[in-house]
Amino acid sequence: MAEQDITQTGPVGLRGLRGLNRTNSNPVLDDYDLFKSNYNMPSTKSDWLNGENSPYGYTSALEDHTEQAFNVGFGDYNVDRKIGRAEQLNNIYNTRGELQSTASQLLNALGQGITTMGTTFLNGTVGLVVGAITATDRGDLSGMWDNDFARSMDSINKWSEEAMPMHMTDRERESVWNQGIGNFVGNLILKPAGFVAGAALSGGAWSKLATGAVKGLSAAIGAGKQVNSGTQFLNNLNNAKNLVKTGNITSKAVGAITSTAGEAAIEALNNSNEKYEANKQSIDQYYGSLVDTQLQDIYQKMPDIDPKLALELAVNEADAKFNYNEALSKLEEDRISTGNLDYMLNFPILMASNLWQAVW
Repeated sequence: MAEQDITQTGPVGLRGLRGLNRTNSNPVLDDYDLFKSNYNMPSTKSDWLNGENSPYGYTSALEDHTEQAFNVGFGDYNVDRKIGRAEQLNNIYNTRGELQSTASQLLNALGQGITTMGTTFLNGTVGLVVGAITATDRGDLSGMWDNDFARSMDSINKWSEEAMPMHMTDRERESVWNQGIGNFVGNLILKPAGFVAGAALSGGAWSKLATGAVKGLSAAIGAGKQVNSGTQFLNNLNNAKNLVKTGNITSKAVGAITSTAGEAAIEALNNSNEKYEANKQSIDQYYGSLVDTQLQDIYQKMPDIDPKLALELAVNEADAKFNYNEALSKLEEDRISTGNLDYMLNFPILMASNLWQAVW
């Protein structure tokens, strides 16, 4: 089989290596088995797609296009079962958008929205406590939005997007106004509604907690006054009780502020991760091009060399020219800085909006 240009397909020419995030290991050697299967296409791949034991049962029309189907991720989603012509593999992302029904898109959007509502609520309650503890322990603002709990919630959201996908055609990706009813309603109404509802619920939970505390304080003051009504001390407490009457506004403000903290944390994590992944893709492509160039040179000089040895030599040559792990470390530092800045900029804007809605 001819060698592939990994500058077009990822670090070693296999879709399974997309999204690598290994800072303590080599991204190419770790996936040698996948690499080898890609360069030496075994018959088992045909069996994987078209064999009697295939979990998919795809049509025989694709039997002569097994390699192409494998490389474009054929079989990753249920909608792929509707693909029956080889030409549909040329742009599988567009094909999926064409084949997914409006009902499926709306149902999946609803599922994603409900998931987002749950994770947003948890981020704004449990996550806020975990974030405060982490930020204090770390001595850095990043703990508020970049902690184990927040990342777990983000993983759940990403899982929901994979498990309940909303596929789009090329035309729909160009502009929101090109989207069909399913994607338009799903992306602009159902999914955002989940985020808004989750933030409102988390704010409401904190607000109720504050209201309970105020009522408890008011009850304690009232009891104290009945026992010692003539003392100056209780007169002061009575004045305090009058101030507690503003507890309704106070509890709403608490809810708005805590809701803001949760929203700002989610925005910071999402935006910093998006920037990280975009830049990491460029790093992976550059590093992959170095490995591919060295690999092709090695095969030209030693065509009978063992593939694993050839790959190891190519990686060593690439590492001598570009430190992949160091580049990822620098990228991680930039991610933290981006997230902190995003959090600080979003917090006052979101708080002003939430306070206005809650108090007035």
